[in-house]
Amino acid sequence: MSAQDLRPVPNTKEFVMPGTPIRVESSVIAEGDDLELDSWLAADGSEVESEQLVAEVSTAKAIVEVTAPVGGALRQSLTVGAVFGPEEAIGFVDHE
Repeated sequence: MSAQDLRPVPNTKEFVMPGTPIRVESSVIAEGDDLELDSWLAADGSEVESEQLVAEVSTAKAIVEVTAPVGGALRQSLTVGAVFGPEEAIGFVDHE
């Protein structure tokens, strides 16, 4: 994620990533699992469709395919090899 991808939050000094977050489906994650981003299947900035496979993530027991929640421009916020928690977004789909 770069500074040019961030948008200001009105009436604050905060900035946010636009769009809909891409997260690993909670049904495939065991409590306390750390996840690792294995690969991106779509390039940063590319147009993706709703339900298109965009990444592969490893859990303690499996490799999980991650899909785009909506169609739009993919914005990757983690790099391959990043370890992250179950609630963290790996990227966003900018559908504005």
